[in-house]
Amino acid sequence: MRKSTEKDIIHFMHISRGSLNELETALYLSLDLGYLSEDVLNQFLNKCLDCKKLLNGFIKFIERSY
Repeated sequence: MRKSTEKDIIHFMHISRGSLNELETALYLSLDLGYLSEDVLNQFLNKCLDCKKLLNGFIKFIERSY
């Protein structure tokens, strides 16, 4: 089996970040359609922001060590 390289890891982290952006879009649509309240939306968006910060930090860490 092939071992993941730093470049592969960074690529997958970028894909993950894109998925978070898609999730944010779905959350806003859910608000517009009345499935979520603004309070719940904001809770989810804060979690998404936390995840993005972690992903960005991990990407920078891997890039520096590459």
